[in-house]
Amino acid sequence: MTRGVRAVLAVYIGVFVWGTLVHLVDLTGGGHSSYALDAPAVVRAFFVALVVLDPLVAVLLWRRRPAGVVAAGLVMGADLAANSWVLGPDAAALWAPGLFCAFIAVTAVPLYQRLAGPVPAAAPGAPPAVPSGRSGRRAG
Repeated sequence: MTRGVRAVLAVYIGVFVWGTLVHLVDLTGGGHSSYALDAPAVVRAFFVALVVLDPLVAVLLWRRRPAGVVAAGLVMGADLAANSWVLGPDAAALWAPGLFCAFIAVTAVPLYQRLAGPVPAAAPGAPPAVPSGRSGRRAG
């Protein structure tokens, strides 16, 4: 694994560990009512669920699982959307999650490809991976 891939993984993992700590502090300080915002229940439940989702993503990435990259994008996309709902699109507090979402958008595909490894070649005599032009439907 290259130094660049390790650096990108370190950023991802560091941010998700930081997010875990922030959400734990929020919940220990005010319990589930710390997110008693003027927002739909699903948004408040999502903020509470981040106490589990953030460390799950960090562990997947620590173990170098490609699913961790997908989970990182999904969790951060949902987190940015939920925070935008609560804080409004012009909130200054959105710069950090927005910047991290941009970082994920730029690095996710190459990171996923590096973690997934090369696609294995088909075994001799195996059927082709792509159909040879026949769709199985009759013309007419």
